[in-house]
Amino acid sequence: KIEPVKICFQKKGVIMADNHSNSSEQQLNANSVSKFDVTIMGISGAAPVMCIAASMGDIMSLSGTAVALAFILATVVLVMVGSSFGRLSERFNSAGGAYAYVRDTFGSKLGFVTAFLFFGNMICTGIIGGVFSSYLNDLTGLPKFVCVIILLVPVFFLGWRGVEFSTKALIAIWFVQMALIIYPAIRVWTMQTAEVENILANSAHAFVPSFGITNLMFAVLVCVWCFVGFEGAAYMGEEIKGGAKSVKFAITASVIGIGVVYAVTCWLWTAGMTNVTSELINEWNANGMVLADYAKMIGYAAGRPLIACATLASCIGCFICFATIAPRGFFDMGRNGYLPEVFGKVNKYQSPHISLILYSVLWFAAALYASYGNISHLFNFMAVFSTATYILVCIAHLKDRAKDGNIFVDKIVPVAAIAIMVYMILSADMTTKLGLVVYVAIITAAGFIWDNARGKKDPQ
Repeated sequence: KIEPVKICFQKKGVIMADNHSNSSEQQLNANSVSKFDVTIMGISGAAPVMCIAASMGDIMSLSGTAVALAFILATVVLVMVGSSFGRLSERFNSAGGAYAYVRDTFGSKLGFVTAFLFFGNMICTGIIGGVFSSYLNDLTGLPKFVCVIILLVPVFFLGWRGVEFSTKALIAIWFVQMALIIYPAIRVWTMQTAEVENILANSAHAFVPSFGITNLMFAVLVCVWCFVGFEGAAYMGEEIKGGAKSVKFAITASVIGIGVVYAVTCWLWTAGMTNVTSELINEWNANGMVLADYAKMIGYAAGRPLIACATLASCIGCFICFATIAPRGFFDMGRNGYLPEVFGKVNKYQSPHISLILYSVLWFAAALYASYGNISHLFNFMAVFSTATYILVCIAHLKDRAKDGNIFVDKIVPVAAIAIMVYMILSADMTTKLGLVVYVAIITAAGFIWDNARGKKDPQ
């Protein structure tokens, strides 16, 4: 079921946070989306089945079978980050979300850096296409680039015409994917009667890390990419009914809901995994389909197609959500001069069509890169870009509430979140850390050039 999008655009002048306005620019329609809709979008955008199916092997290579523990720790950290999002939304509520908060707290240059961390993050959502193509190729034998096109084209045209799946449809997709991933997990248990009879003992496998604390924290960092989308409410701040209160509710509810789903699902799958070695994990991880390979290994032939169908449904729901969020972020970047002005326009269907084209082209290139053996690269970068953005949001929270606010909520919580996230990044492999440093250096230099050019063009 699809219905006309409720999130629409109006042709009005809008005053930007950096005091640059243009009567030809357009803004989002206020009070057009409920907090329930945005919460569902956040949970659907996280796409639990796709993320588990895609990254389970990489997380296990760092934590052993303690995947559930890694997700619980990630949930705790992101609840703290969500608190910073909520507090900042009370002061600054716009489609720019994270980078609007940083821009309005620290100024346009750091806002530029945060905006392009978001930009890089959205490019990395090409992971969705990589995972989709891997599983569809496994089911049908279609070339992977064709599989990517099959996912992209219908979602692009829905976005172009200003149409999106209704909340009910997203809920339906979510329940389908969860049923198709949980049923095989339970079936695996029933095939191993000794494991079922010893559930409490086996539960330890899901919560005891095998490769040390540093590797566990790298696993937590990888888990972060699985939550990306929980902050979607922040990018719909101009449209959500109830303003900042609804943003805070939607973000917190999304994080907790996503975390519970991940922890329970991973426990179901890993609690019965005994005698799992690093060599076996690497073997499963070679083709990026750990759960499907595990089901096959223990003789559950039907598990592989069920897991594949669950993953495909999850990819569809996830891409629908990001194809909504990303163009809105690019739209706001166009309004504020971070991207050319044309990206701040909408078409006759009241859709940010130029931003949608930009996102789709970059997403397609990233999806092809991921499809041919590079999924791990993209979700490591997505995790580190997201975490760096969340660190900046927490720092903005500290600065904004430096002279007032609650000592626990506005001081201790963001400081603790920053410390943990810095440790997570430092726990990453050298390629990931170097990639982050290089990318941040490039966008920082670009930010200074952009700000200097803007100053010459429009001196204040």
